[in-house]
Amino acid sequence: MTEIKKRSLLSKILLFAGILGLPAFFIIFFSLGEQRFEHLKYYGTHKVISKTIDGIEVNDTILYSVPAFEFYNHLGQKITEKDFENKILIVNYIYADCPSDFCPIDFQNFKMFVADEINKNDGFEDVEIISLFVGKKDTLSEMNAFIKHYAINTNRWHLVTGDMSQIYDTDMLTQNPWTESGEKYGVDKVANIMTLLLDRDLHIRGKYITTQTSENKRITKEISILLREEKEKKNAK
Repeated sequence: MTEIKKRSLLSKILLFAGILGLPAFFIIFFSLGEQRFEHLKYYGTHKVISKTIDGIEVNDTILYSVPAFEFYNHLGQKITEKDFENKILIVNYIYADCPSDFCPIDFQNFKMFVADEINKNDGFEDVEIISLFVGKKDTLSEMNAFIKHYAINTNRWHLVTGDMSQIYDTDMLTQNPWTESGEKYGVDKVANIMTLLLDRDLHIRGKYITTQTSENKRITKEISILLREEKEKKNAK
């Protein structure tokens, strides 16, 4: 065999081995290498405190978390943050005249892409929804009629009355939704078009303008990111 033919044969063998070996290489590489996942932001104004560790003064950041809150559900029962310990929360407003052209939330798509997904997805079993119900008469009978009409599962989706500023009155990097003007829907605040995602420690991890279908779809995606983030932290311990 000539030298040229030998080189040609060797090249073909190496190429063939490379084709077979390359996928295996990447499988091994990614299984051994550090995987970097997307993480959600922490919204709110955080506090920086100084403390001494082993004689050295260091700064520590205290992440903002929603303070204690209380609401009343469709049965007239008081519920507080203690009823949602170790839960991931979705928080927003629901109006009695939803869905309509003047609804400050895309109710049908929120129900389809968020509430229904949370109920049927076993991976979301620790996720619950709190929706402040704004009625024309603000009565329990009105709220219960709304729940019955739209077949809302109140085990995981809690329609409540109360003061939502307990949760919304905070600077979220770009705005305070409780003070920003929002006259389009007949109120002076933009808070009523905004859905929030709270982690198990009541940190605000997501905000969504849920008049938009794309924003409703983004909620469940970011719940999945949050759950994966929790798993990553647990495995790192």
